[in-house]
Amino acid sequence: MRLVVDALAARHGGLATYVRGLLRGWSEAAPQDRITVLATGPFGELIAADPGCANHEFRVFASRDPATLWRLVRTEFLLPEHQRNADALLATMPTIPLAWRKPVAIVVHDLRHDDRPQEFSARQRLARRIFYTHAYRRADSIVAISQRVADDLITRNPLISERVSVALHGSDHVAEWQSTRTGDAVAFGHHANKEPRLLLSTWKHLTESCNARVPTLHVIGLDEPHRTELLREATRLGIRDRVMLDPYIPDHQLEQLMRSASALLFPSRHEGFGLPVLEAMRQGVPVVISPDRALHEVAGGFAAEANGWSPAQLATAVRSAIRMTTRDINLARDYANQFTWRRSAQITRAAIVATLRP
Repeated sequence: MRLVVDALAARHGGLATYVRGLLRGWSEAAPQDRITVLATGPFGELIAADPGCANHEFRVFASRDPATLWRLVRTEFLLPEHQRNADALLATMPTIPLAWRKPVAIVVHDLRHDDRPQEFSARQRLARRIFYTHAYRRADSIVAISQRVADDLITRNPLISERVSVALHGSDHVAEWQSTRTGDAVAFGHHANKEPRLLLSTWKHLTESCNARVPTLHVIGLDEPHRTELLREATRLGIRDRVMLDPYIPDHQLEQLMRSASALLFPSRHEGFGLPVLEAMRQGVPVVISPDRALHEVAGGFAAEANGWSPAQLATAVRSAIRMTTRDINLARDYANQFTWRRSAQITRAAIVATLRP
């Protein structure tokens, strides 16, 4: 198969991890396929130099601002020129150029813009409504990254149900090890749905109600205005000395942090998948999740799940995670190891092949 992959939206974070993992898995699952990847900026250069992606051809374009506008322009004008030598297009976000006429598969990561519209600007909501609705109607195949995403899609768009398949993420991009569990409790705060303010309230509850040692709460991924706001909140709660609030940190620093992490906290209000859950399990770190449908699905019963959204309920789950035994940790790792990027690529490829004309 000759496939064009639109990865122009991938820059960092979860989408970048997905694109890199899928391309590596594709090299294992179908090394005979000819894949042309369109990517941008430092991330494009990174995956183009990745030995695990050596089978693929890359066209890497310079980053420009505003990033979303330039991505849409590039998608519209760059992708159609590859149609002559391609069998199909895989769009790693739900956007399809109007001039593309061959089979196309789109990847849908979540419907948070529908579920939690207050977290998006009016312009973002309008753009997603226009481009995503067109993509849902136009795509020959729709790949959801979890059953939760598939269910959300079909509930809102019943007519597309026969075109939806589920290809779960892999976790094997993360090396296995056993955390010493003597360090910080790690959490992420780069989006409002990660509930960093709830985490601070939970830490206040723990420090006041727990006789055992409470680790430092280390929240990463914060932009400067949000970090400043949370610092004020931590001061107001009287836990400023019990928390660390940082911006994005390089991968090697995050790895070092996870080698001693006492727990990973992931109290998200809406996830499409929740890959950090599986990553932490492979690293021997106890995981705490909120009662979110995707997190419940992905964790498979091997994380400490809060019964609700109050600080007391989340604190109870944190205590359960800290008390996990070595056997609990090993079972969670065995479970996470079942998720491979090769399997994700195989399912995605099968969904595309099914749309190709004989």
